[in-house]
Amino acid sequence: MKILLRIVVVFMFASFSFHSFAQLRFGAKVGVNFAKIRAVYDGDNDNDVKALTSFAIGGTADYALSDALSIQPSLLFSGKGFKYKEDDYKFLMKLYYLELPINVVYKYDIGVLKIYGAAGPYFGFAIGGTWDDDGDKDKIKFGDGNNDDNIKRGDFGLNIGAGVEVNSFQIGLNYG
Repeated sequence: MKILLRIVVVFMFASFSFHSFAQLRFGAKVGVNFAKIRAVYDGDNDNDVKALTSFAIGGTADYALSDALSIQPSLLFSGKGFKYKEDDYKFLMKLYYLELPINVVYKYDIGVLKIYGAAGPYFGFAIGGTWDDDGDKDKIKFGDGNNDDNIKRGDFGLNIGAGVEVNSFQIGLNYG
C-alpha cells in the first residue's frame, strides 16, 4: 500500500510539473527606446530637451493563466537619457538600468495571429551612466545630495503596450 501511495504521489507531482511547464514559455526581448525627460524651468516647459535613441535587451517569461490571460515578467538591460541643445551649447546624459517589468497580458485570437494588450508596473535600478556637458565628460555619481549628481538609482513606473503575436513571436509597442 505504501508503494502504491508513493507511485500515486510521484505521478501527481510529475503530472503537475508537466502541466506547469506547458504554461510557461521563455524568450528573448529586444527593443529600441526613445527616452526623454520633461524639463520645466520657472513653470515653463523647456522644448530644447530632445529624445535619446537607445536600446533594451533581455529575457522574458510568459506564464499563461488561461488561453487569453498571462503574466509576463522580464529582466532587461535598458538605456535611457536625454539630449539638450541650445545655440552652441550641448548636454547629453546616458543612463543604463536593469529593469524588471511585470505585465499582465490579454491576448485575443483572430485566426493566424493574436492581438494583445499589456499593462503593469516596472522597477529599475541604475547600474551606470555618463554625461557630456559641452565636451566635459564624466561618469554619473548616483545619490541624492552631497558629492554626487543628485540622480537616484531607483526608477519605477507603469507600462502599457499592445502588439501582435504570431507563433509565439511578438511585435509590439510599449510606453513606460
